[in-house]
Amino acid sequence: MSMNMKKVLTFAFTMSIAVNLVAFDGGRSDEQDKKLSPATKIDSPKEMAATADNSGEDYVVVMTDKDTTPLKVYQKYLRSADEWRQITEHNLLQQGVTVKVPKDMLKAGMIPAKVTKFSGRVEIARNFDWKWVRVVDDLLVQEGDWIRTRAKSSVEIKQDDGTIILLRPNTKILFESNGAAQTARGEVRTTKLKLDQGSILSRVQKLAQRDSRFEISTPTAMSFIRGTEFRVKVEPEGATRLEVLEGRVDFGDTEQNVSVDGNFGSLVNAQGTMPDQPHRLPTAPAQLITPEDRQVLEGDLANYNFAWATVGNAARYHLEVSADAEFKQLVDETWVEGSSAQVQSLDLSDLEPGTYFWRVSALDAEGYESAWSQTSHFIYPMSLR
Repeated sequence: MSMNMKKVLTFAFTMSIAVNLVAFDGGRSDEQDKKLSPATKIDSPKEMAATADNSGEDYVVVMTDKDTTPLKVYQKYLRSADEWRQITEHNLLQQGVTVKVPKDMLKAGMIPAKVTKFSGRVEIARNFDWKWVRVVDDLLVQEGDWIRTRAKSSVEIKQDDGTIILLRPNTKILFESNGAAQTARGEVRTTKLKLDQGSILSRVQKLAQRDSRFEISTPTAMSFIRGTEFRVKVEPEGATRLEVLEGRVDFGDTEQNVSVDGNFGSLVNAQGTMPDQPHRLPTAPAQLITPEDRQVLEGDLANYNFAWATVGNAARYHLEVSADAEFKQLVDETWVEGSSAQVQSLDLSDLEPGTYFWRVSALDAEGYESAWSQTSHFIYPMSLR
């Protein structure tokens, strides 16, 4: 063997030892490791992308920082040390990238909740970092993570049992607890959310085990859910408003609470006070008038008239425009006084050509909001030059 070849092999062996020492040392504790670079999406190999596209639920995305090693990814997320090589085959483990991890490789008890759709500016502060960074598609959401939305922004977070948590604009929420444990009677799930400000819409799958819990706390109240669709809002003055669209929610605290059925709401004005008795929600607008469904709009949309059927006891209306039919990618929203079931003040100046969806709800004098109207959509064409 030549002298040059010996030098090359010696250098390669030395580098291999160095890499493994770094992997097993880790350098800093989790508490010290709180400097995370913003994530940027990386492309996966074709075979992984095809699997992900077909299933839509097979992967979660985790973030990496400058001190990430294969061992650290294994320790934090993987159920078996034998699987870390599969992760490195399909991902770049380096600063500022995201890593796709198959759900069936995650540690037991780590229920995947992940970002499935978002629009506008949505940020997350991880439990190990506290720095606000932009979310990415399929991002894993864990216990201790904060998520916030800005104006004209929304995000859908989906748990692996099908439960959906939709954050509306200007909302901030903490995932206090999100896990599972095996008991003699089966798997017990516990989800606890802290709504600090804003509004969320949740569709909770029916909890199979009696001991399973889905709770939402605010500065003034708690909601205990066993399978339903509902809204929880923290109002500017600090009161908490609940509106149940389907099912039943126990609302208040452990000492003072009321059961609220579908199409009813309740309000807690201050911490420790009794919730209001259930209040019937107003009726949703029966018809969206203009623009007509599938209408092609042309010209300046800033001055275009949106109109709908009036609701007898409405004090205000709430109008939303979205890029998708499920209103998870919000474009704009506005509130209109009840004396006028129309609006011309939507800020759609930056609207790209495409198909858009809109809907309206009614609010009564006490501030309770109806279910949404039927959805209509319009088409904004590309201008020809």
